[in-house]
Amino acid sequence: MNKQLFVGAFSSILLAACGGGGSSSSAPNTSVPDQPTTTVNLKPVATIQGSSSILVQQVLKLDASQSQDPEGELITYEWRVLSYPNTATFSLSHDNIATPTFSADTVGEYVIQLVVSDGKIEK
Repeated sequence: MNKQLFVGAFSSILLAACGGGGSSSSAPNTSVPDQPTTTVNLKPVATIQGSSSILVQQVLKLDASQSQDPEGELITYEWRVLSYPNTATFSLSHDNIATPTFSADTVGEYVIQLVVSDGKIEK
């Protein structure tokens, strides 16, 4: 009898933006003001590839290597197991690389989240 695990992987994108600002002065400014510049940091795109079901004790390779930042900046990865069967024991090999592995010993549904970031998050 095949015992399958169903792994639901989804991506959560952290948005990052920074804006330009103006300056203030106590003396009146009679010159034509510079046009304000605003720099917008585009959000990274998380892409997860691979299978979404495995057999018990089988190893699932999660693959986010196609994730990217539109400006070409380096991105970081954060994988989290958000939900799983109550009696499950599972293993996520690394939570901060593009291609970790996952395995579990209990049939059921597992939800795994991927967050990619370019490190420019304003809180």
